[in-house]
Amino acid sequence: MANEGANVVDLTQTWSDTKTINGDDGNYTDPASAAPKPPDVHPDGKGGFADSSGRPTNDKGILVDENNVPLDPSPPNTGFFTVHLDTVYSAEQTLLHEAQNQITQFEAFRDEVVSQEAWIFFAEKAEDLIPSYHESWQDSSGDFTNNNVFSYPEGTYAVAKDGNPEETAKLVHAQNQLLQGCGTAIHLVGTFVGQLNDAAQMYAGADRASWAPDPD
Repeated sequence: MANEGANVVDLTQTWSDTKTINGDDGNYTDPASAAPKPPDVHPDGKGGFADSSGRPTNDKGILVDENNVPLDPSPPNTGFFTVHLDTVYSAEQTLLHEAQNQITQFEAFRDEVVSQEAWIFFAEKAEDLIPSYHESWQDSSGDFTNNNVFSYPEGTYAVAKDGNPEETAKLVHAQNQLLQGCGTAIHLVGTFVGQLNDAAQMYAGADRASWAPDPD
């Protein structure tokens, strides 16, 4: 393969600021600057070394005792802990039961919203979108100072009509996004329950694997 290695970056070269690699400009760290720094130690004037805090070390920066013997690092202060798997299981079942209830309620609410979104923003009821025969009639509304009269001709037509389909589409889209957000929240609860179950399984597996084998 003649082009093998053509796109490999040589990390041994030093670049001051930027360099073009395959047509892209980017900032790169000087390999010498990225190398591990030597320990911050200095001669203590007594034939040994000390760190920046004055503690005795060897030339590698490792703390030593009065005999220049390296000291073991302090063990982490983790302490003991106990995992009650029955409590984890109880919490998991409580969350799972509530999530199942939320799924049932959400699906019922979703179905109701979807069934009404075609008319809910501009009509009083779904039947207003169904064409039917009407005799001519008038409808008046308002008060004594501002009376509006609406005339409806004879014919077959739907009582309600969407006067602004674009705005209605925006409202439906926003409503569906809200429904999706609710569904996502329930999904995240289910994901957490699954992770809780995985954690309990790992603790149980670690407990089973920690038993020492029977002596010969």
